[in-house]
Order: sequence, then structure tokens, then C-alpha cells
Amino acid sequence: MNKEPFLEPILRRLRIKKIMHHIPKNSYLCDFGCGSKILFLNTLKSNIRLGVGLDLDINLQADEKIKLILCDLENDIPLHSNTFDVITSLAVLEHLNNPLQNLKEAYRILKRNGVLLLTTPAPASKWILELFAHKLGILSVDMIRGHKHYFDKKTLKEMFILAGFEEKNITIKNFQAGFNNFVIANK
Repeated sequence: MNKEPFLEPILRRLRIKKIMHHIPKNSYLCDFGCGSKILFLNTLKSNIRLGVGLDLDINLQADEKIKLILCDLENDIPLHSNTFDVITSLAVLEHLNNPLQNLKEAYRILKRNGVLLLTTPAPASKWILELFAHKLGILSVDMIRGHKHYFDKKTLKEMFILAGFEEKNITIKNFQAGFNNFVIANK
């Protein structure tokens, strides 16, 4: 049995706490990169109407409130346009080869007035994440090795605009001492 590195569940809880109050009750939510244990969707289950989890690593059964789709987030997402009130993408974008394509797909499947809530590490976090993973062993080495990008606010805003979001509807904040970005983008 592989034990999760010490800091992983702490950072996950902090990301979840950061976005929870932005999720309207009874919403249709799609979680990009839900993970094999669908922890975030299970946390939200009592507050949402339906949660759809997308990931390449799904090994649990869904139920009446959570549907799971085996999906490569690098490609077109097999969901109808204008379907979801909320899309969440927590610590996923940095792992993608083509993050812009992923944001375009998020925009496509969001309903009008829907919101995309996204977290991704800032460039300042690269050294500390690598230290925590490679030297201290308190983060997953594989997860940190899988980071293909570290985004600054300017680059994120440009990508969201190219994906279809209007600049006035994009808010980007730092959290976790400036090591992470939190994006709220309304369609």
C-alpha cells in the first residue's frame, strides 16, 4: 500500500477550502482531474445537484450524484456544450501539454454565467515544490515531476482570454504565500 506523502492531503484541503464558497448550492459541477479517489466530489456531494469527474485514473464506482468519465484532458472532452454551472480544475493545468485546449473545452461546456474555478502553481513555487518532493519526501515526486508549466498571472489571463473568457470576467489571485494561483473565470 502506497502511503500518500505528508504534505499532499494538507495542500489538497487548502485548495478545496479556497474554492468551496464559490460553488453555488445545487449546481451541476464538472471536476477536471478528479483523481482516482474522487475526494473533492465526495466532499461536495451534499451541496451539488450532480458532479461529473473526468480523469484518466478512475477506479471507484459512481452513484446517483457523482458520474465518472474516463477522459484524457488533453483532448476534446466528451460532454455537451453549455452543460455545467461550475467547472473545477485543482492543480491540473500545470500537468497538461496543451493547457489552452483544456481551457477552451472548459469554456465550451460551461453554461452561460457559469464559472471556472482553477488553481495552479505560480513560478515562485517551482523550487520549493521540488525541495519538498525530491529532498524532503513530503510531496509526491511523480506529481511534481509531472509539472510541465508554472503560470504567472499575465500568462494565465492571456490563456483565459484566448479560450473565450472576457477579460473583465477573469479574476486571478495568489494564495498559499504567493506560491499558487487561484482563477475565477465567469462565462
